[in-house]
Amino acid sequence: MDQTPPKLHAPAHHVAVVTDSASDLSVDEARTLGATVVPAIIYFGAKGYRDGFDLTSEQFFQALGQTSDLPRTLPADTASFITTYMRLLGNGATAIFSLHTSRDLSGAITNAQAAAQQVSRQLGAPAPIITLDSRLGTTALLPAVRFAAQMAQVGAPVEVIASAVQERLARIRMYFLVETLEYLQRGGRIGRAQRLLGTLLDAKPILTIQDGVVAPVEVARPRERAYERLLELVRELGAIEELYVGQTSEALGQEMVDRLSRIYKGPIYRRWVGAGVGVHMGKGVTIAAVIAGRSGGHYLMPEPRRR
Repeated sequence: MDQTPPKLHAPAHHVAVVTDSASDLSVDEARTLGATVVPAIIYFGAKGYRDGFDLTSEQFFQALGQTSDLPRTLPADTASFITTYMRLLGNGATAIFSLHTSRDLSGAITNAQAAAQQVSRQLGAPAPIITLDSRLGTTALLPAVRFAAQMAQVGAPVEVIASAVQERLARIRMYFLVETLEYLQRGGRIGRAQRLLGTLLDAKPILTIQDGVVAPVEVARPRERAYERLLELVRELGAIEELYVGQTSEALGQEMVDRLSRIYKGPIYRRWVGAGVGVHMGKGVTIAAVIAGRSGGHYLMPEPRRR
């Protein structure tokens, strides 16, 4: 009897998924999903740390509360993306899908696109790399990155992954609360929320990312009303396919989960906001990111009757 072991055939499509650390995909989850995170560099003074690798989110926000100096961040550079793409292609990837934070919030997508062009020149032919600007960031980008990686795991072609991810991105909505607009202003990421400066006092701004930039939804007073209004905004989206909470502290994350659980009985995925984002938003931030469903009512609790 022939004892030769059967040959194992590689899948026809081995797509590698790449993102930047502002997607809030942790190193451990990336490893599980088979995705690659190219980190931003966070500077406290002259010392630089790779976002999520040398400095966890918990460590970053602890350090942020102990310094009066604003840390700064540099997005993953072109050379880092070139190294990543060449390594993945050398390890057998038939294509790469590289999904990134809005170019108005980070330079990662610009550097990724430049790297793809340089890899093509090195190969002497168009590189099988699709780069995509999500027009989102942080916890709102996370579910799209996870979805892309899950599609890659089952052998989907890169063009199919890109198309499906774009459809999903169009259904993602994000609302977030910040204690102060100071970090967004000082970091140059305040976008259309600029008009709220000087008007806040005891108010709590509800913000979103719209067309790739930070934009105001409304200002609520007091804090309790801001949370209640955020719940109303989530309820108004109708059916929910997935719901994520981004946190800059355990307490804030738990408070958001507890409140959302009043109106939504499905699973709530809770994640730390990454340091690259925290530099521009500060430590008092909570995020609700929703993938709006395509059929009505699933998991949402009915609105209580008003007496």
